[in-house]
Amino acid sequence: MLSVVSTYAAFAALWILLSDRAVGLLFTDHETMVRASTVKGWFFVAVTSLLLYVLVRRMAAALAAGHARELAMEREREQPPPMLVAIAEASTDAIFAKDEQGRYVLFNNAASRNVGKPVEQVLGRDDRDLFPPPQAQQMLAIHRRVLATGLSETSEEWVWTVNGERVFQTTRGPLRGAEGRIFGTYGIARDITEQKRAEQAQRLLADDISATLQALPDLLFELDAQGRYVKVKALRESELAAPPDQLLGSTVQDVLPADAAHTVMQALQAAGREGTDTGRTMQLVLDGQLHHFELSVARKPAVAGQGDRFIVLSRDITSRKAVEAELRQRNDELERFNHAAIEREVRMVALKREVNELAVAAGHPARYDVAFAECKPVTRG
Repeated sequence: MLSVVSTYAAFAALWILLSDRAVGLLFTDHETMVRASTVKGWFFVAVTSLLLYVLVRRMAAALAAGHARELAMEREREQPPPMLVAIAEASTDAIFAKDEQGRYVLFNNAASRNVGKPVEQVLGRDDRDLFPPPQAQQMLAIHRRVLATGLSETSEEWVWTVNGERVFQTTRGPLRGAEGRIFGTYGIARDITEQKRAEQAQRLLADDISATLQALPDLLFELDAQGRYVKVKALRESELAAPPDQLLGSTVQDVLPADAAHTVMQALQAAGREGTDTGRTMQLVLDGQLHHFELSVARKPAVAGQGDRFIVLSRDITSRKAVEAELRQRNDELERFNHAAIEREVRMVALKREVNELAVAAGHPARYDVAFAECKPVTRG
């Protein structure tokens, strides 16, 4: 700008100085001098306008060239450096970068395999060219939000790929220039589909186990080799020797009577040797009433750095014991009744025989058939 003004000022000063002298030397008549001065003025306007046009054009060209260089440098700064590109290509995660308009400027091979298009067909395009409309709109919305806030975001997304819908854990963040201006976003997407499926299967298994445990009427404990309570599960806490919070961390010797604790420890030791132990019973007095419990014990699979653990199922068989006692009593009564009935039948047979003998002695035929009671010897050929 200063050079244009200086050039214009120098030319104007020289023109005024030299042109006035030339007119004074060439013309003496006043009217002729006036006409010459007018022509000189118009010529000055034309020449200076042309000069100003040339100078301004040169300056505009210089400014345009400088602006073009700045844009090129800016675009070069906004391109990912070669080292970053090399790292992205070596990654198994999908790595990408977008400019402010959401167009891809970096798209590594892992990302390319997911969309089934070569990198050259992706660069310069946005999500609308690669994904179904709902997914594309969601991705562009996150891109614009990161640009606006300057904050990174991590989310799980179901994304269409050539292998069907997959779950990706994607982290997006702003790309900043040396001066801190945000000129785009980057993203790193990891395929966690198999992990999510495993988690879902684990949740389903946990739900099944939980439902199974809820259906069990038994008390369930996890004990270590010293008989210390690690876990407690009870549908009816009234069947426990102590509340769950008191059991946890305590040993069976701390909370059970000596005989019952001894039975439990014997079961743990047997399960430690054989893997399982069943059929042992113990007695506890709960709320003033005697209860009978049957134990089933299984050793858990070994875990590194952890001693033996055992799952103990304790079933209240008090009702069953009562039924068994009642059944024994009924059987005893039936035995006594059978014994009495048989004895009565034997006496009846003896009386019939006596009557028959008296009748025969009196000359009368026997009145009763007691042949069914006669024991016939078995002859062997």
